[in-house]
Amino acid sequence: ASHALGMVATNIVSGFTGAHASRSLHKQCLSVILRAPVSWFDETPSGRTISRLSSDMGAVDLKLPSMIDHTCQMTLATSVSTISICVVIPWMGLFILVIVPVFTWLDMMVNRSSREVKRIANNAMSPILTLLQESTGARLLVRVMAQEAWLHDQLLEYTDEYNASFYASTSMLSFLRCMGNLVGVIVTFSSTMFLWAVPSTVEATPGGATAVALALTYAFVLPYFISFISLFASMLRNFLASLERLLELKSAEMPQEEPWELRKDPPTTWPASGKLEFRGATLRYRPQLPPAVNRLSCTISSGERLGIVGRTGAGKSSLSVMLLRLVELEEGSILLDGVDVAKIGLHTLRRAIAM
Repeated sequence: ASHALGMVATNIVSGFTGAHASRSLHKQCLSVILRAPVSWFDETPSGRTISRLSSDMGAVDLKLPSMIDHTCQMTLATSVSTISICVVIPWMGLFILVIVPVFTWLDMMVNRSSREVKRIANNAMSPILTLLQESTGARLLVRVMAQEAWLHDQLLEYTDEYNASFYASTSMLSFLRCMGNLVGVIVTFSSTMFLWAVPSTVEATPGGATAVALALTYAFVLPYFISFISLFASMLRNFLASLERLLELKSAEMPQEEPWELRKDPPTTWPASGKLEFRGATLRYRPQLPPAVNRLSCTISSGERLGIVGRTGAGKSSLSVMLLRLVELEEGSILLDGVDVAKIGLHTLRRAIAM
């Protein structure tokens, strides 16, 4: 009864703590993505972002807590069985010393490849989601250009790449379990044959044949437990790869916009007149690219209407990018009613401007 209550208690604790951690992680990742600059969305495929917030988050939310719980419970059960065997039949510890290194070697051999294959499978999901999203948004253009066959072939190609990596990951886990069961059967059979060949060992054991029978029962179950520990640990590492991808969003390498609101922001009545000044404003989209707007200086008075004419790529839309701070200025400043827009919160600025 105490064992059953303990299992129920651990399941409840694992469920609630896992749900709390997943909710907190999802909130933090979503906040980081929403605060990312526009340049990050231009460089990052949309399918990669969707994959992290769908399949990776689903693995962390639904599977990772239960897998941690299963691994801990199976480890404790195996430890109790091992101690019981060693207490009743001390020499059975020799067989246990053989089992543990073999399973450890199998686990290390399989997981080195399985973890990388799982990471490849996670990355292979991104092109599929990206293609589906792009084809949905441009479905009319695809039909007009008669590219349905090309789209179908691309989807099959990306799906085959994902299935290949997913199948390899699943096959490695199956191989690990199969080899674990095989090693367990060999060791258990060897110990049983040893007792049959040397009957004096049974007579010399405290408790006699009854104690030996109990120890053999545990010995038959022990390899089964150890193989499941190895399997659960492998699956746990695979799900940790999904957690790793989510934690990349929280790393220092993830670019973030400036603060949305600041204490020194102007009141809600700003801007009152709408006078706009550009003072040597320079905008560059990438460090390796030439400036889209180079040292622009002009003043647009309150109520004045201004038309901007130029060829494609001349920097017309870049003026609104500068004003809304979708990309920060390389140098210079922009003043709206005498307030430097680079020194106020982004939400305060963007709520005050109508396009």
